[in-house]
Amino acid sequence: METEETEGLLVPIPTSPVIEPISLSQPSIESLESNFQNQTPDTQLANVTSRQQFHYPVMKEALKVLIDNTISVVEYGTQVLYRCGYAEPLILVEWVVPDGQLLLASQLLLENNWPRLLYHERDWNGYPRNPEDWETQCLMHDLDGQDGMRVHLIPLSLVGFTLEDTVKAPSTFAHELQLLTPKPPHYMSSLIRHLLQLPIGHSSRLRVEKDLMGFISAYILKDEPVDMTTWTHLKNQESEEDYQKRAEEGVQFMKTWDWGKIEERYMTIAECAVQDCRCIDTLTDVHDGNRTL
Repeated sequence: METEETEGLLVPIPTSPVIEPISLSQPSIESLESNFQNQTPDTQLANVTSRQQFHYPVMKEALKVLIDNTISVVEYGTQVLYRCGYAEPLILVEWVVPDGQLLLASQLLLENNWPRLLYHERDWNGYPRNPEDWETQCLMHDLDGQDGMRVHLIPLSLVGFTLEDTVKAPSTFAHELQLLTPKPPHYMSSLIRHLLQLPIGHSSRLRVEKDLMGFISAYILKDEPVDMTTWTHLKNQESEEDYQKRAEEGVQFMKTWDWGKIEERYMTIAECAVQDCRCIDTLTDVHDGNRTL
């Protein structure tokens, strides 16, 4: 069987992967206005995606098992980014589940021959994991028998929002299946909250920072897809003045969201991250192993 390397892991390629065309461009403003004119800004995210995300059939099977058994499934991570227009294949599936349904969801996956995985006691750098790390509180399942394709079931209490802060939407990779997706302000504040819980240099920060910057780029700033050729990079180099103009437009867009009961601190951090993404690298409440209250 052939393999492909994804983030340092050899991932077996199934004989019949489901490959849907990935849209490499943002939806046009005209199409968004036409589709969402009767919706509030914080619920528009539910309908941004039009083509199915690259996925493997087993992922759809696992989602169907949970939904058919009335598990409330909230998409997270790569799925949310794809919905924003950030084209990325689905390898690690992150689903948020109410705490009271977490064990049942895990049991359903077990009964369908997707075994539980034990988290590693040490991170990639060899340091012991903190009991508060997300990886120690998630239930992880192997989908391909080789630990290369996984589902992470994340307890709802961990992400900082509730089911009331989500909207129903078709799955990014199985449009016939309805799950929940977090409203933009709650997803953004959840990522910020996660970063604040992690010390600088923690192995999990890179993934969370990538998700936050991808969300800002695709959904708030509406950046065009990156062309990594040198010529395009030099030709399309943006001035600081032009970027700050777009950043201010992004901040104004965020102010149209219903932030509800989200702490004002998170709103301030969100604006700072849009205006200067470098501040994301320094977001933490953990100093010298101690968390700032």
